[in-house]
Amino acid sequence: MNKVVEKVRLIGSSSRSKKRSKKKSINELKQNPLDLNSASQDELETVPKIGPKIALAIIKRRKNKKFIDVEELSEIKGISKNMIDKNQWREYFVIR
Repeated sequence: MNKVVEKVRLIGSSSRSKKRSKKKSINELKQNPLDLNSASQDELETVPKIGPKIALAIIKRRKNKKFIDVEELSEIKGISKNMIDKNQWREYFVIR
């Protein structure tokens, strides 16, 4: 019985540490925003509400046409201007 409890504690603690590291990267993003034209998929996925599908769509879009403004994210299917505003993405990106 004690072994089961110990395993549950270990599993629970790892999920909490992942949440903490995500929050830490959000604070880091605000201090050091990502370059929308060069950020990797992993870096893009640290931004709130950006998962693998949107990250790949951003990368695909910039291969054809570099971003000039963060607002251009709304040209990608599945991203609206409201989504950009609601998730405060302007705080997390710069254009270089």
